[in-house]
Amino acid sequence: MFGSVKAIINLAMAEYGIDGRNPFASIYMPDEMPEERQPIPLDAIRRIQRECMTVDDENRWLLCSYQRHWHEAVGGCWTA
Repeated sequence: MFGSVKAIINLAMAEYGIDGRNPFASIYMPDEMPEERQPIPLDAIRRIQRECMTVDDENRWLLCSYQRHWHEAVGGCWTA
């Protein structure tokens, strides 16, 4: 439906020689509701965590440190 509005405005602007940009050109209206995202399975998260522990480089330590501080900030306990 909304695509039709854009097309009608484009046609009217072209027919009447109106210079400028269609005000509806940058608006996006999805036609249907998006699918609800499913959570990542816990076993997949645990597998990734185990692999990160085996790689054991600086980037993973930095990420771990960030997660630890965030977790403590929201009141959780950290068990590594």
